[in-house]
Amino acid sequence: MTNVLSLIMWITQMVLVLRQSIPVYQVESLYLCYRVSVIAVQLNLHLTELHRRRMIPLFSLIVLVL
Repeated sequence: MTNVLSLIMWITQMVLVLRQSIPVYQVESLYLCYRVSVIAVQLNLHLTELHRRRMIPLFSLIVLVL
């Protein structure tokens, strides 16, 4: 869990740094990519937790990730 938080913090810092050096329209697309990556991380954590509780089998987990 700590690794995920540090990854999100690193991505946030990179977005803030890039925001100062590139035009606004590119920042918006970068922000969209950032949001998608955060949602993907949250979904991955949620699916892993469901699998850990044996609510969904591993095969379904793999299919959902793909």
